[in-house]
Amino acid sequence: MWSGVIVAFYVIPHVINHTFGLISYDVMEGMRLGMKAIWRPPIDELVLLLAFLTHFLLSLFALYRRSSLRVPLWETFQIGLGILIFPMILIHVIGTAIAGQIIGFDTTYEYLISVLWIAKPMRGAQQSLMLLIVWAHLWVGLHFWLRLKDWYQNWLIVIYAFVVVTPILSLLGLPVSAGN
Repeated sequence: MWSGVIVAFYVIPHVINHTFGLISYDVMEGMRLGMKAIWRPPIDELVLLLAFLTHFLLSLFALYRRSSLRVPLWETFQIGLGILIFPMILIHVIGTAIAGQIIGFDTTYEYLISVLWIAKPMRGAQQSLMLLIVWAHLWVGLHFWLRLKDWYQNWLIVIYAFVVVTPILSLLGLPVSAGN
């Protein structure tokens, strides 16, 4: 669970940052640089990578240890989304962080947006699908953890609105900023 929470601390601001494309490319880029300062290489990126791998491998191990594959629908949904994330996120990470470090290139939003939405729009569609899959997986997991907390029911409508609106604005923010 905690490995997933660490990943969530990266994913949530990252997805929120895409919504800033509705304001301007410069705001989006400023947030990217702020996040880069927090998740700076190599230590923090390594922590994030290890948290992601730990989360993925522990979920596979938990699935392996089951005596039956009979699981509730929500858990089937959660496991299925989690399995889809791994290959999709590898393409994203290799194409941004790893490639950038190998060739010494800062993969700015200007570069990524021009590649994803102008040069290779199918990649943009794939990344959009990945964003929705990661977002759904993250919030299903958080919901089934937080539902046991006393305060959660009082905040559920606000959290639900955030969960629904944020990916919509995020997906709108990326192509809009491509036109800026």
